[in-house]
Amino acid sequence: MGNLTENRINRILDETAMTNALAAITNLETELPEGSLDNAQRDSFRIYEQYSSY
Repeated sequence: MGNLTENRINRILDETAMTNALAAITNLETELPEGSLDNAQRDSFRIYEQYSSY
């Protein structure tokens, strides 16, 4: 099945902008506290949170 909505974003980032964006993401990740949850822990919390409301 094709894309039902027209993609109107027609912009390509140059290599410098992409490198800067990826470096900013990496920097953000390194600044997170040591006790931050990993993806598996976040997913299990969401599941627990859904069922604990019963």
